[in-house]
Amino acid sequence: MSEDTKKIENVQSENTNISTYEELVKTIESMRRFGKASGREVSGELLKVLDYPEKAFDVIHIAGTNGKGSTAAFLASILKENGKKVGLFTSPHLITFRERIQINGAYISEEDVVRLGQKVLEATGQISVAATMFDITMAMALLYFKEQAVDVVVLETGLGGGKDSTRALCKPPKVAVITNIGFDHTAVLGNTLGEIADNKAGIIREGSFCVIGNMEREASLVIESRCKERKVPFEYANRVSLPNDIHLGLLGEYQKDNAKNAWLAAKVYLEKNSKTAMDLTDENFIVKNPVDMEDDVQHTFIRGLENARHPGRMDVVSGEPFVLVDGAHNPQGVSALCQSLKVLYPGEKFRFVVGVLADKDYGKMMEEMLPLAEEFVTVTVDSSRALQGETLAKLLETKGAKAVSASSVQKAFSEVTEKKTIVFGSLYFVGDVIQYFRSRKEREEE
Repeated sequence: MSEDTKKIENVQSENTNISTYEELVKTIESMRRFGKASGREVSGELLKVLDYPEKAFDVIHIAGTNGKGSTAAFLASILKENGKKVGLFTSPHLITFRERIQINGAYISEEDVVRLGQKVLEATGQISVAATMFDITMAMALLYFKEQAVDVVVLETGLGGGKDSTRALCKPPKVAVITNIGFDHTAVLGNTLGEIADNKAGIIREGSFCVIGNMEREASLVIESRCKERKVPFEYANRVSLPNDIHLGLLGEYQKDNAKNAWLAAKVYLEKNSKTAMDLTDENFIVKNPVDMEDDVQHTFIRGLENARHPGRMDVVSGEPFVLVDGAHNPQGVSALCQSLKVLYPGEKFRFVVGVLADKDYGKMMEEMLPLAEEFVTVTVDSSRALQGETLAKLLETKGAKAVSASSVQKAFSEVTEKKTIVFGSLYFVGDVIQYFRSRKEREEE
């Protein structure tokens, strides 16, 4: 018996007698992959054992470096406004594990998490490789969506595209959406935009339609090539001109691109499934006018964009003191946040509270924010991959910035300030800040 096989059996044997939500989440969060199998291979085996629950509904698949979560939130909201029962699978969660699995905006219950988690953990005993938290959570989500008879699932990739666990589904998505492509996870996905785009383009499958988001031409050419190779029709989301009177439910200039991704994906999906559907099987198909639709339908799209919610993205969590949080955790995300702050608060400088992971290009991220900074407060993220807050503060000081490190989220906000505070960095860190202000509000209301 190989060492990998022994490890798998040991992990599986520890997953018996789980009876509470807390135990279930703790168990799957601790699971790690052994061996060299990709997520696609692992989930492929697992979904086969579970008899491919994804056969029961349509799928819209989303990959990209930045904007996946916001695009998914906009898209799910538009489809809901059009009368669809919509499952949403996204990651990571900010506050509660239940955020990862939603139907029409409602989180899965703790009871269903335990029940389905036990079922999936039992199924892992019938596969030859070890599953991770992501593999197990996705399988739980697909089982739940099947049970609840959803019409369509908006499925966000974890990492990459071609080898990601979400790519293991037994049928192609109705629509594949590729959002902005940038430099992140380069050790896994590649060192050039073209290489990263090629990996993300792995979600493109014959029988789909591809929506191409706003990105560098080096990346979009790779995606175009993959579409043509697989005879998949495609269109660029930047051809969508949003009505001027839309007030997007998500703040930030960059959300306009994500809204366009969702608008085009929803339009194509609904037309594909209507009785008067256009011929979307021709690889030369072009959407003649992405916003051309009946007034009543357009109103549902507008309501969907205005009603969308996605915690942790340009999210004002406190008015007094003013605190805005954003999950910008790579250079492209920080650049987008920076541009949005300039538009929303022209001429202002901010107090930045930041916590990042050590494997990110944090030097470039901080360079982007320096011109807007009054001061920085750095915090160590609660993660084994965290960059120490003291290290980041020292780096910022070498660049001429005023910076101090705080030992905790609570300490970072213990000082009273009239400056607008902007929180960014790791999504886990942003989640901790959101939870802190929720708890603080609850204490004040008691």
